[in-house]
Amino acid sequence: MQKKILCFWIGLIICLSSFAQTVKLTPTQMQEDFDVFQRALKEAHPGLYRYTDTTTFTKMFDSLSHSFKRDMTDQEFYQTLTPAIAQIKCGHTKFHPDGKWTTRYFYATDQLFPWQLYFTQQKVYVLESYAGNLPVAKGTEIIAINGKPVSEVVSSLLTKIFVDGNNRSTRYLELNQGFSAYYANLIGSSPSFQITCRKTDSTTSSLEVPAVTISQIETFEKQHPKPEEPTFQLKFLDNQTALIRIKVFYPAQKGDDYEQFLKESFAQLKTRNIQHLILDLRDNEGGLDRWGAQLYSYLTDEKFPYYDRLEMTSTHSYSFAQYADMPKFYGILKMLIKKPKNGPHLWTHHKNLKVQKPQQNAYLGKLYILTNGWSFSVTSEFAAIAHSHQRATFIGQEVGGGYYGNNSGTFIIVKLPHSKFIVGIPMLAYYMAVSGYPYPDHGVIPDHTIEPSIQDILNHTDRELQFTQDLIKQSSLSSNGN
Repeated sequence: MQKKILCFWIGLIICLSSFAQTVKLTPTQMQEDFDVFQRALKEAHPGLYRYTDTTTFTKMFDSLSHSFKRDMTDQEFYQTLTPAIAQIKCGHTKFHPDGKWTTRYFYATDQLFPWQLYFTQQKVYVLESYAGNLPVAKGTEIIAINGKPVSEVVSSLLTKIFVDGNNRSTRYLELNQGFSAYYANLIGSSPSFQITCRKTDSTTSSLEVPAVTISQIETFEKQHPKPEEPTFQLKFLDNQTALIRIKVFYPAQKGDDYEQFLKESFAQLKTRNIQHLILDLRDNEGGLDRWGAQLYSYLTDEKFPYYDRLEMTSTHSYSFAQYADMPKFYGILKMLIKKPKNGPHLWTHHKNLKVQKPQQNAYLGKLYILTNGWSFSVTSEFAAIAHSHQRATFIGQEVGGGYYGNNSGTFIIVKLPHSKFIVGIPMLAYYMAVSGYPYPDHGVIPDHTIEPSIQDILNHTDRELQFTQDLIKQSSLSSNGN
């Protein structure tokens, strides 16, 4: 009897699993979802037209509205809508299946690409096998996947990754971190992958490699954890040079006290008469708005503006409200929004809108800021202010956030009625108190662009930091020579 019950449940699970995989969305269902989708973006997104004009979006939405002629799987529907989200060019906007907020892996989690790869702007290299048995040497170049040139694969995926403006550095970091997920979500899956490699002697070879499961990737990641580091740290590299590393702009660990850290650190810089400060903000994806302004207040002896304005869309009731979760206390908050006669709705209750004052122990020596594509949100805001005031030498890769601002703050969470896809819409458009930057669709582009090579990655060489230390040595030699 127990065996029969067990068999029944196993059979039911298999049937339900098969059913779940073959569920289709009808054209009517997709049209209704799309109607909510575009109304939510048009009515609520404060930066919908920050980088893309209304004509482009009108054409895109019109084209999409005529594309639902047949039944689609939810994955096909996801692939159809993703380019519209990508076209907003906002790294804070979210779009994913329900329940997938914290993962990139949405589909085909039992047939994922089996290797961890490293992407540069020219080539793609293999680093590891998620299955543990890498049949080629680490650092081998990949030139094709399932018969398609890898350059075409990369080009296809890059346009569908959600980033601020026309930034490219973030896109490559996203592929480094989650290529298997992006490939499965946006291109497809297979039980095995035909991978073509270029050897060091320039000859090519192809091999068939079985797909891996999400469980194998998770096991691999547990076995290869990122090195633990404190949220903030101060190091003295020599008697003239210090390094401050800020991992994130929020208290990520118990006992983190940012204000105390800044106060004590900059007091030490002054006591030790430090001449060169390296500020490492790589992989710092942001956090609390105030912390960016506070950091810059320790790097100047002048008052400075930080935010120029914070814009919102209309405070009227949204037509898609029945599908949305609004922020807590939204009813009260919208009463505090200002609406000038000739201008957008403004949120004026933010300390960063005030003129900021410098700190007494501000560091005024030479400053070097390390950034990459994951220097995002609050970090990119801070970088824009420091760059605008010509305060630092920037080294690394372009920051992930836009120079003139971003769309973030609190979110409206919309659930589409049939697909149940989640659209996370930021409610505030942040505009920085900066001007004159010639690349309005980019973030801070470093004075010295340094891209780690595949050998740097394999050898765990911190090329950006090495370059910075060499730059400081040259500066010191020049100063001593004079």
